[in-house]
Amino acid sequence: MSADGENVVSSTVGVRPRCFMDICIAGLDTGRIVFELFSDRCPRTVENFRSLCTGEKGIGSLGKPMQYEGTIFHRVIKDFVVQGGDFTEGDGSGGESIYGGTFEDEDLTGKHDRKYLVSMANRGRNTNGSQFFILTGPAPHLDGIHTIFGHVVSGHEVIEKINNLPVDNIFRPLQDIKVTKSGELILRPKKKKEKKVSSSSSESSDSEKETVSKKKKKERRKSARSDPEEDSAFRDEAGVPHPLVTTFNIKKDEIPSVPSNRFLSRLVGRNPEVKTNMESKATNIRGRTKSGRTVKGRGNLRYRTPSRSRSRSVTPPHWRQEQSKKISYKKFEEIEKIKKQREDEIRRREEERRKRHAEKDKRPPLQTQNQVPEKKSFDDEKEEGELREDDEKKDSQRSRNKSERKLSGDKKSYRARRSRSPKRKRSPNRKKPSPPRRRKRSSSSSSSSSSSSSDSSVDRRRKRK
Repeated sequence: MSADGENVVSSTVGVRPRCFMDICIAGLDTGRIVFELFSDRCPRTVENFRSLCTGEKGIGSLGKPMQYEGTIFHRVIKDFVVQGGDFTEGDGSGGESIYGGTFEDEDLTGKHDRKYLVSMANRGRNTNGSQFFILTGPAPHLDGIHTIFGHVVSGHEVIEKINNLPVDNIFRPLQDIKVTKSGELILRPKKKKEKKVSSSSSESSDSEKETVSKKKKKERRKSARSDPEEDSAFRDEAGVPHPLVTTFNIKKDEIPSVPSNRFLSRLVGRNPEVKTNMESKATNIRGRTKSGRTVKGRGNLRYRTPSRSRSRSVTPPHWRQEQSKKISYKKFEEIEKIKKQREDEIRRREEERRKRHAEKDKRPPLQTQNQVPEKKSFDDEKEEGELREDDEKKDSQRSRNKSERKLSGDKKSYRARRSRSPKRKRSPNRKKPSPPRRRKRSSSSSSSSSSSSSDSSVDRRRKRK
């Protein structure tokens, strides 16, 4: 079967046969794959593939038509293989050869070392059927197991599209890759061109004939343009025009001139006295504002000067406040000058402060540790001793007064507690609690009191002096 669908017998000898498959992915035509088959290496395998492409064997033993047309590519492993050819089951479990069932392997010496090689799929040794695969990457582990019987000549981009399609977990493509048409391409020999005898006389005669034929063609064209009535299609054999054809005699002077395009010059040739609708409408002006704006239409007249801004919206109050903050350039210069003066004043003061601190650091330190204390007189020492004694006496008197107050407070609190608490029955063996003892005043305290009185008199005398 040829590419045109005709049964053509190949008369060429020593030429490898070629087959084709038109591929459709998800209902869209994708392109054509053309295979060249190695008939010189494995003729039986090539004949099986070729006859399945053409479908010339009819229906097989399994009751299905033995052809690749209408089958799908059921297995796609990226960068490895694209497998198809199962025309019985469509899932890789079926298929049948033209020899009945399976047939033997042929020429297992081929190497699976490059892309686009076509090889037979099998289930072991000598189990070739109708399934085949196209390599999309080198697979040296298949050498000596599968028979290579051809390679892809054209349609590599179609195979790459199939190779990149998404698949499920068993490498079945999610979109149907269908073979819409398959067959064999027949090589037809070209016709041999007759050799022309080169001579001066023949060349001159040919050139004259060509010029004559060109002139005749030109004359025919002119006659067809100038005299359309003389055309044989519109006249009978007697020269009478056809009854359905109407003819007119039109003179050139009667044909009006083509009107000029007045799109850009509408007002040219218009009567200036006649007013248009637009001009009449323009005269209906009710008044004008101070700024010169015309007032039209109905309603109350409002004379309002339009704002200079493009938008007709009222300026917000916070914008006006910001506008009032604008200052002139002169004022800005004055403010900058005052700022500069302040900065200079601050720098000057800082420099003065640094100088003062530097001068203080340069002064000699005060004599504190090495300074020799002045010698005190005997009277001064005596006065200091008396003052120290007076202070000691006062402190001792204060401590005594505090202790006495505490004792008196303890007695009162003890009595108050006794009066509040209920009387308890005393046990016969229990002794009575002894009352708190009073502290006896020592002789030192009496002497200290007398000394304190004498000290106070000494102080008074000193004050008087």
